[in-house]
Amino acid sequence: MSRAFDHSARQMSDLNTELQQYRTEEEILYLTAQAVGETTDPQKLLDFLVERIGRRFGATYSHILLVDEEEQVLRVRASWGVPLSKVAHIRIPVSQGVTGWVAMTGQPALVSDVREDPRYFKAQGDTVSEIAVPLRVRGEIIGVFNLEKEKPAGFSEHDCRMLSVAASLAASAIQTARLLQERERRIRELSLLYEISSSCGGGDTTEQTASRAIQAMKSRTGWTRIALFLSEGEGSADLRLLSGTAGCSRAGGTVDWGLAEWCVRTGGADFIADITKDSRSTGGSGAGSAIIAPLMAGRNVIGCVTAQDSRKGFFTVEDLNLLELLARDLGVILENARLGEELKRRVKDLSALYEVASALSSTLDMGRVLNATFDMVGNLLGVERCSLMLIEPNTDDLVMKAARGADPSLINRVRFRVGEGLAGWAALEGKAVIVPDVSLEPRFKESVLGGPKIVSMACIPLISEGRVVGVLTVASSTPRQFTDDDTKMLYIIGSRAAVAIENARLHEATKKLAIMDGVTACYNHRYMQESLASEVQKSMKSGREVSLVMADLDRFKDYNDAFGHPSGDVLLQKVSQFLAAGVRLESIVARYGGDEFALILPGVGSAEAADVAERLRAGLERERFPGAEESHTVRITASFGVATCPSNATTRPSLVEAADVALYMAKRSGGNAVAVSRATPGPASS
Repeated sequence: MSRAFDHSARQMSDLNTELQQYRTEEEILYLTAQAVGETTDPQKLLDFLVERIGRRFGATYSHILLVDEEEQVLRVRASWGVPLSKVAHIRIPVSQGVTGWVAMTGQPALVSDVREDPRYFKAQGDTVSEIAVPLRVRGEIIGVFNLEKEKPAGFSEHDCRMLSVAASLAASAIQTARLLQERERRIRELSLLYEISSSCGGGDTTEQTASRAIQAMKSRTGWTRIALFLSEGEGSADLRLLSGTAGCSRAGGTVDWGLAEWCVRTGGADFIADITKDSRSTGGSGAGSAIIAPLMAGRNVIGCVTAQDSRKGFFTVEDLNLLELLARDLGVILENARLGEELKRRVKDLSALYEVASALSSTLDMGRVLNATFDMVGNLLGVERCSLMLIEPNTDDLVMKAARGADPSLINRVRFRVGEGLAGWAALEGKAVIVPDVSLEPRFKESVLGGPKIVSMACIPLISEGRVVGVLTVASSTPRQFTDDDTKMLYIIGSRAAVAIENARLHEATKKLAIMDGVTACYNHRYMQESLASEVQKSMKSGREVSLVMADLDRFKDYNDAFGHPSGDVLLQKVSQFLAAGVRLESIVARYGGDEFALILPGVGSAEAADVAERLRAGLERERFPGAEESHTVRITASFGVATCPSNATTRPSLVEAADVALYMAKRSGGNAVAVSRATPGPASS
């Protein structure tokens, strides 16, 4: 039994270690998001990041190095642990040194001892170990985040992963700050376009920013048909129309989608005097002339802006030059708006994930864990229906344990084999199943959530220590396209929930071990005494009777001597199973000690308890139990003593004594008998 406790303790320790790592991850992300939210000034942002991240990792030195595009070198732009003035002169060619290698390959570097790494060359201080991770924005390496310590093996792989996570958020913020700085510089240079450019910076969203830009352009240029397109992904020619004139649909609209797709694909600008004669055009009502220019963010084409007029030859080369100037500025503005939206979403997700971790780590109650999981899924994804199925240990089936927005009668009734249905497939493969339209999915099972018809569904496996423990299912009764971000969020919530569920299961198992007998698997002596005290107290308050039946196997020592103690343990197990099967579910069967058992029968009077004891005695006498060989069986009998509260006793000790005396009477009569207590209660005592 002690080995079982030790094993449970080790499991709990491992789970706590993993949970602590998740908390560290959330803390690092929170520190990064906090720094990002405090300033949009590039240098202040860099200084905040190197200080806060450096302190959190216990680094001796913390640096951010940014790529100089023209010279193809890394320059130290922020430093903590050593003044920036002492390292600002350092130029590290991309591909040289540890940081240069990271900038070239885009891979993180974890160096336990720089003295043994041929890539390292000393720049300052007494660095012994370091980690360096790339700062990447939309696939482009813009710099390197570097931490150093003056001792070997100062950082772990977990530290490297955490710094990479922080760097992904920091990189977007740094790029946003740099783009904002570039925008401000260009606005000052383009004073003639100041009013148009400044009017584009007040939108809270990309759509609002685009709408403001178009209105400003219309009012200052006289162009009446203007449209803005954004690429749906890096390097993608799939376009999203942000804003423009009415009737801008792809089919039959007034905007030429063919020109827009050409512009985004090639990055070229052009003016077209007669659209009807241009092979790139897809036409459109009111086709005449057009100008078009790409929207750029750095070196990337992120969309395009076009102006059209029904009159042929309306636009001039000067109009195209002006549009290109506007487009360059608008590209920065719209990219800032898009990155701003992304940052807001990430900060929101971070806050929500912090709440998830806090909620799931604050309880070991399974019901609360499941409810906290559903609350977070609903708040983050806005889905109205979700369920959680856990793998049942003794059958390996998926069983619904909780549901939100579904028929509650399905809980504990819906059961799938692993591999059956969408949830079963997710459990089998350990991968998410995303289905925008379940009517096209043959694996879909109607009974998963019940209620209104389901249109879209996502099933996410819950994985703990590499093992699938359940499946989280979310569903919508309206068409829903679950994005990659939705899936990632569900995976993160699922991973936290899996740990919390395993913790809750382990807690329940540990509690159960504390009250169960290790040999018979029925309740132990301590639990029996506590339960009996509670039942007696209830009986004295309500007048509802409770009976105690003590049972002792006859000549059990002879059985042990004849067949050995292991066989004796098996016999005790089978007797406990026989006794448990012969009483009501609310009754308690416990091993009192040795070959004695105690049965607590709530709501049962003396006469009925005697009948129960007699039925068990007679049934036990008829049973045959294994002997020395499988073909050899033996008969076992037992003696029973019955006492009832309040007719025989009014306290726990006196009730135990009364039942024990009755058992002694049954044994003295020759055994294999039932005796009922004749005791009368004395003064009540605790």
